[in-house]
Amino acid sequence: MSYVSAQPRLEEPAPPEDVGSRKNPEELKWAVTVYAGVFSTDHLYEVLSLSADYQQSYVGVAALSWRFLRLGEHIRLEVEGQVAKHFGYQRHWELNALVIGRWVTFPWNAYLHTTFAIGEGISYATEVPKLRTLHNPPPVILLLRSPLAEAEKEALAHGAFAFIHKPFDLAEFDRIGVLALENRKGSQMM
Repeated sequence: MSYVSAQPRLEEPAPPEDVGSRKNPEELKWAVTVYAGVFSTDHLYEVLSLSADYQQSYVGVAALSWRFLRLGEHIRLEVEGQVAKHFGYQRHWELNALVIGRWVTFPWNAYLHTTFAIGEGISYATEVPKLRTLHNPPPVILLLRSPLAEAEKEALAHGAFAFIHKPFDLAEFDRIGVLALENRKGSQMM
């Protein structure tokens, strides 16, 4: 009989004689985050300069992150998994996995613990997001196990560029990728 435990992967509990103690935030490796936001198709500099145009589309997110590297006293590298629900104009679910760089030192942290993070990763949406068709988004190429005519028609109506069916030829995949990028460059010049 084998025994498997998740305990080594979780935070160490406080010793029994020190039940009221809390770990310093810099010592924690796991974090749960909950946040909400509004969608904009504008660039990050427009959001930061408060000149962005926001859509009637909102998102609520629950995330679990794990710090895997500490770079000095200011920067942490993390992996994070997110579950998101879109509301308003968009109404789909989204799953995200990303790597995050987080700045953790601010002068007011003794009063209000603050961090700033930026990340890059992959996402899976339960449907092609409607707002992807605005402002010349990156081309979406869908990979399907088997042909589904109705799903393909709906995705194309929402802005998907192409479909590739499994099993696929790598040369064909590359060719479609190049066509999608060329199509995007051509429409940006207009």
